[in-house]
Amino acid sequence: MKPRTTPDKILARTAREFDALKADLMQLGFFCKGTVLHRTLKCGRPTCPCAHNPAQRHGPYFEWTYKGGWQDR
Repeated sequence: MKPRTTPDKILARTAREFDALKADLMQLGFFCKGTVLHRTLKCGRPTCPCAHNPAQRHGPYFEWTYKGGWQDR
């Protein structure tokens, strides 16, 4: 039978994991809050291949959005 893990051991392990993750985040330096979107677009010309084939849309374009003052910016 396996020995039971006590709540103190679980808490200590979780605290070590948290500290390790926090140290990893500190290595990143500056980063921005928000969402990065990957977009492909149709140009609007009916004769362009992008109008009929989603695999041939223009892009990819990357767009960064964030909320500031309760509005998307």
